[in-house]
Amino acid sequence: MLIDQKLNDISIKLTNDREHILKETKEILIRYISKILIEFHSITVDSTFDLTDYLNEVYIYNIDTWGFVIAYFPIFELLYFNYTNLSKEQRFMFNTLKNLFQYIINSANEPINPSKVISYLRILNIRSNNRSSFQKLSHSSFSQDKGITGDTFEPQ
Repeated sequence: MLIDQKLNDISIKLTNDREHILKETKEILIRYISKILIEFHSITVDSTFDLTDYLNEVYIYNIDTWGFVIAYFPIFELLYFNYTNLSKEQRFMFNTLKNLFQYIINSANEPINPSKVISYLRILNIRSNNRSSFQKLSHSSFSQDKGITGDTFEPQ
């Protein structure tokens, strides 16, 4: 799928170039939203988006899972920016998280299977019992207060 390819492109290029990352992220989001619009677009005279069907058939099942899984993004980001220095174990964790995010993103127009998400998280749990495996990784690729996009709001 195209979204899979974009995630692979991001992880293969391994760049700290914020503009490149933003461009790739926008493309992933556009494809995600397009998939929803195509699936829930009514073929009628007024050509509307059936929001009620989307909310009832997909959104209510996916929103909590999305919220939970996105909590793993900082780990993915840490592994991403340190990819060239990762151990075999850390690369396995990176690929597991990448596969989890690909699954979530590819479920734009259908309910996410909780069992599948749990299986990814179990693999991560088993592999991440060694807490010291993250201590040597640098997290200074982007400003901590700005996040990956550099656009995070700073409280006054």
